[in-house]
Amino acid sequence: MEQPLSPVAVRVLGALAEKSLATPGQYPLSLNALVGACCQRTGREPVMAVGEGEVLEALEALRRRSLAGTTSGSGSRVERYRHTLPTRYGLGSPGVAAVAALLLRGPQTAGEIRTRSVRLHAFESVGAVWGRGSRP
Repeated sequence: MEQPLSPVAVRVLGALAEKSLATPGQYPLSLNALVGACCQRTGREPVMAVGEGEVLEALEALRRRSLAGTTSGSGSRVERYRHTLPTRYGLGSPGVAAVAALLLRGPQTAGEIRTRSVRLHAFESVGAVWGRGSRP
């Protein structure tokens, strides 16, 4: 059985998932941008201060589990990092938004996920967070 992800790896995966939806023009992320996303003070519980070495170590752990990878675009001189949640687990944007909220803030109710992920995906109802559509 695999060991749980470290808190830094959870934060890295959550930041990658969040930024893929929130700032698609800047995604995939450079190491510098990813460190900044991990150290962001808003929308994170707990707030963390991590360095490049810790993020690189977490990225390697995520890569070994096929949860993250690298990419290089044309003309890009820096390596960029991306998550693989859609291909690994068959998630669309609603699923990635919900997972990002959980990874960045920990356990939450469906209502909290709906409220906290509104800029990533606008769920129609609390039930839609779990894929159940509208509730009566």
